[in-house]
Amino acid sequence: IIHESGFTAEDYKQYKPVVYSNTVQSLVAILRAMANLSVPFGAPEREVDAKLVMDVVARMEDTEPFRDTVKFASKRILLLGIQLN
Repeated sequence: IIHESGFTAEDYKQYKPVVYSNTVQSLVAILRAMANLSVPFGAPEREVDAKLVMDVVARMEDTEPFRDTVKFASKRILLLGIQLN
């Protein structure tokens, strides 16, 4: 409704970093909450994936397009990595 006429090329350019950052920051919030609540990963390999994602934020690269390693690590965490008892 707000953008019923679509987005301009400038809109895409302006908001793309915000979308990347929001995505990574949301996943980091989940990872931190998991640690605080003692929610384990479904497999030990997801710890390595979590470190990859956390490193993106530590290097302040969260507004840039994701490298494949980070993209696939994020998918594995969200699809395979969280184990609730």
